Amino acid sequence: MRRSWRWFIAGGVALGIVGVTLGMTASRKIFVNFRVQVSDDLPLEVEARPAEADVEVGKRFRIEYTFRNLSDQTVRFIAGHFVAPPEYYAYLEMIECFCITGPDKRSRAIGLKPGESLEATATIKIDKSIPDVRRLTFSYLLVPAPAEESGGQVGR
Repeated sequence: MRRSWRWFIAGGVALGIVGVTLGMTASRKIFVNFRVQVSDDLPLEVEARPAEADVEVGKRFRIEYTFRNLSDQTVRFIAGHFVAPPEYYAYLEMIECFCITGPDKRSRAIGLKPGESLEATATIKIDKSIPDVRRLTFSYLLVPAPAEESGGQVGR
């Protein structure tokens, strides 16, 4: 509930009227760290932008990622996302994510040729019903793609 004062002059007398607005609350923000863990057997360099941010609850927020293959072989990987503390996972909505459908839209696997880079995005929204929390970590774990998602190759 938000109160606002309006002043009016009526017959030379100043009248103060309190207006009450229901449902209008100040925006709530949660500080979120964006991290990426890469399996030891994947020669990848990954950058998240931003690395951290104050994310407004109930609003869409976009994170950009750059994946770079550091090897001289093709690398295929999949990503899983996590939230810490884990009890807040149900309050995170994945609106758009490279981890759900890879860039080719046929499998979740992402393939990078030797030295190749890929720009990808994720759009999230934190549900308004999330309990009071000040800080979350949103992370991805990148692992080699299983053979069925790699055209017979595991990871490379």
